[in-house]
Amino acid sequence: MPPWTRAVVAALPVAIVFALIGSQRVRAWKAAVVGALLALTLAVSVWRLPWPTALWAAGYGVASGLFPIVYIIWGSLLLYNLTVVTGWAEQLRSSLAHLADDPHLLLLLIGFGFAAFLDSTAGFLTPVTVATALLVGLGVPAVEAASYTLVASSLPPIFGAMGIPVLVMSDVAHVALAPLARTQAAVAAALFAFFPLWLTVAFGGMAALRRLWVPALLSGLAYSAVLWCMVTQVSVYPAALAASVAALVVIGATRAYRRPGVAGRGARWRSARPWWPYWTLMACVVGWSLRPVARALNRFTWTLQVPTLPGMTWRLDLIASPGTAIVVTSLLVAVLSRARAAQCVAAIRLSTRQVGLPLVNMLAMFALAQVMNVSGMTSTLGASVASTGTAFAFFSPFLSWLGAAIAGSNTASNALLGRLQSVTAGQLGLEPVLALAFAGAAAPLGKMVAPQVISAATAAGNVPGAEGRLLRTGLWHSLLWTSALALTDLAVTSFR
Repeated sequence: MPPWTRAVVAALPVAIVFALIGSQRVRAWKAAVVGALLALTLAVSVWRLPWPTALWAAGYGVASGLFPIVYIIWGSLLLYNLTVVTGWAEQLRSSLAHLADDPHLLLLLIGFGFAAFLDSTAGFLTPVTVATALLVGLGVPAVEAASYTLVASSLPPIFGAMGIPVLVMSDVAHVALAPLARTQAAVAAALFAFFPLWLTVAFGGMAALRRLWVPALLSGLAYSAVLWCMVTQVSVYPAALAASVAALVVIGATRAYRRPGVAGRGARWRSARPWWPYWTLMACVVGWSLRPVARALNRFTWTLQVPTLPGMTWRLDLIASPGTAIVVTSLLVAVLSRARAAQCVAAIRLSTRQVGLPLVNMLAMFALAQVMNVSGMTSTLGASVASTGTAFAFFSPFLSWLGAAIAGSNTASNALLGRLQSVTAGQLGLEPVLALAFAGAAAPLGKMVAPQVISAATAAGNVPGAEGRLLRTGLWHSLLWTSALALTDLAVTSFR
């Protein structure tokens, strides 16, 4: 079979996933399952991978997705749902509503800061739906609220949901987590330093910028600085949570500075009190990451060799996993908030139901990726894509952008395309970690135009028929920022 034909065949599993999801007639999880089954068939029939090896590769992908990825996601959802059933989430939203008297400051506070906070804890579609509904409830026009939240909540998923996208990229692409996280944190910090300023100008014009340039600038710098410090000095897992809290604190503090005396000590305490479940979460996750603690907990870690796949191991660190820290936090919140047994059961059921179909989607994506990696299909694709030469550095961010735009998830895009990006960069003599960092930063920008995310925003704002307007808004914002990333990636690569 000619090389170009093999490349086309190797691309079929990924292409069929994108085509089925893009048709909007097939659910994402069904498309992922079809893609995984097709990858298995091609790996055995065309790449001559033995059936047992192909099945073990798929099983390894599923196991890697289940633990620790899904474990962390389920724990995060459980904590969030516990705050909902116990009433703390409503108190938290109410405390935010009293912090902003300027409509554009309200957009910055909730559409960016609070949405980023929700993404760092619950993830999925929670940020865009909750933030949009809250803004509409506070009097912001529905289309404006949905448009702002759609754009503002797109960038935080770079390290969202306890760092899951970076963890997935590291696992699938077979690169060390620490250097990838540091490099991606540097790229993300540069973006976030200017992102709130851009939001303020884009949605409020120069008049809003003159009023709010201080909170917009300082919140972006605070997010960037805390994200970088957490990733490089502590751990990737609580980085987005700490950064979003820092941005919220800065916005609230600058508001208080602009209007001194508007809130006394009692009012400030009432505003801060609902945050205690998440302070507890941060303390637990950071505590789990401390070297003496991590060293002690790692004694209970098992490393399992995957049969028929030499060199591939599955690490089962049930006690040391940050997912366990999140579950422990959930138990503490349930006890300290005196949650009834029925409330805890309801939170567990809701979390399990929410993670259900996304779980199938994610596990199928992991199985597809590992089968393609083990069989050599990814290497075949990489050799074909490498024909673009150094221009690949420019197209790489757009590839990840397209993956998230179709799948509606930057995590799914990383799982599906991470290994391809790494292999292609290596074959071109480029630095794989740098390529993955820019690709991982560009992926969440594709969520601005993802049909699933746009539908969630319109539903939360109760504005049926506004999908076209939201798509146009998201398209130019996402293409502009992705182009900036692509040009920067090309420039950095050219000078290396």
